[in-house]
Amino acid sequence: MRVLLLDGRNCVYRYGHVGRNLHNADGKDTGALHGLLLGMLALKKRFSDAKFVVVWDGHDTVHSWRGKIFANYKSNRGRNVTAETAALRVSVGDQIKVAKQLFDAIGVSQIEVAQLEADDVIGILSEKCAAHSWPVTVYSNDQDYLQLMVFGVDIVRSASEPKVTERDVKAKWHCGIADLLKLRAILGDVSDGIPRAVSGVGPVAAAHYIQYGVDSSLPSFGLMPRHVREHAQRLESYWPTIHMNYRLMRILRSCNDPEMPEDMATPVMVETRRVLKELARPAARESASYEGMIQIFAEMDLAVAIENRREIWQLQSA
Repeated sequence: MRVLLLDGRNCVYRYGHVGRNLHNADGKDTGALHGLLLGMLALKKRFSDAKFVVVWDGHDTVHSWRGKIFANYKSNRGRNVTAETAALRVSVGDQIKVAKQLFDAIGVSQIEVAQLEADDVIGILSEKCAAHSWPVTVYSNDQDYLQLMVFGVDIVRSASEPKVTERDVKAKWHCGIADLLKLRAILGDVSDGIPRAVSGVGPVAAAHYIQYGVDSSLPSFGLMPRHVREHAQRLESYWPTIHMNYRLMRILRSCNDPEMPEDMATPVMVETRRVLKELARPAARESASYEGMIQIFAEMDLAVAIENRREIWQLQSA
């Protein structure tokens, strides 16, 4: 059995943007739901033994552990919002509510832990699945997940494209997957409000530093070998920012991680244990759930879903 971990919010935003002109008879947006179902069907055809888990950002990620490290983490997402973006956010919020109901009816496992982003829950779940010898594929176009490839996790960005390879990473970032997180810590991530550590240093220059031995995971510039420090003197004054970026970008893979808030460890363990049990047993098949699924299809005028209802009902079978 393969486990397909979907970053729920990432998927809904992607499909919601592409299908932003799709509505039902009542004017409710349906593009994200339409895309999600067709995308999952395509993934199921590609990975016939797969079971899905949809992972959602916690409802209070504003107060996440990353926000405590850097107060401006993701704060840029609320600035200079266009009318189109604001409308998309409202649409996505409405469709997420329906999507959660739909996944419950289909029997697709879902997980959400307050104050934790989907990234960390996916990182921890992927480790637990590996312990059960279940291969894991993450479905998302978020660059952060590429770091999980080091641990044997496959990354697919669309149902039709091949999985991301080390060659793909090298072509874009000029380094291997083992060094990608160290390199990106130097570059920052504008989409998450993570600052570029050194102005004028792009992927090529950052890759040069990494190839010479610069290690962004170290809390102090002085901990690196002397020959590396001499080569990378320009980075010394920026090191607090570089190391902070490394911490912000690193995905947690254990409840015992030093960054894991103490009050979050137990909820994560409980929720991941629940999902693992759901994955290990055959999908429940009740007529009431099937009728609930069809009712949601009908209410949202999801004609394609109705046509493919049997295949959708079997999404969680393996």
